[in-house]
Amino acid sequence: DEQTDLLDGWVAADKFDYSIRAADLMAEAVDCKGPVAVTLGGHNDVETPAGETFTERMKELCPGIEVLAPEEEGFEPTTAIAKAAAILTAHPDITGAYSTTGAGSTTWATALMDAGKEPGDVKVISMDYSEQNLDWVSDGWVLALVGQPLYEETYRAVELLVDMLHGKEIEFANWYPAPLITIDDVDKYYAYGERVQERWK
Repeated sequence: DEQTDLLDGWVAADKFDYSIRAADLMAEAVDCKGPVAVTLGGHNDVETPAGETFTERMKELCPGIEVLAPEEEGFEPTTAIAKAAAILTAHPDITGAYSTTGAGSTTWATALMDAGKEPGDVKVISMDYSEQNLDWVSDGWVLALVGQPLYEETYRAVELLVDMLHGKEIEFANWYPAPLITIDDVDKYYAYGERVQERWK
């Protein structure tokens, strides 16, 4: 499209790769038992295909599993929690939830607490390693976070720009893998946040 025509190159987390790996982890965590919910912040070029890829992979790994149609949780916390609560009410036997937005950890953890669930009753995978999201992982409410490689993406973007300024050919599409952060990895990502806070003092 016209916007893409204006670009010489781009860098982004590989939404297909991390959604496949999220499904791999989810399938194992729920022992291929459903239903599993999928929620999006909104329908867009990142979240929509991420949700679709997750669903396809889950059904490939767990034939017959019920993966619910994606629902928009939106970006307003109260509305998002109410959406998750409604899904829990409609599907009290839910085993997992995949949220493609960074607010999804708070959305699902809060809804699960309000529903009287215990940490780990429903396996939740969401996005972004903010301190609050890492807390949800530490406390057992969230199984894993997709750690978008922000440092690596930015560093690569600068490298591409420098190469362009020197007249070099560059790759147009630059995908980067995003790690899945579990309880075993939270200390590393808490440390990243602490380093940022130190720089802003």
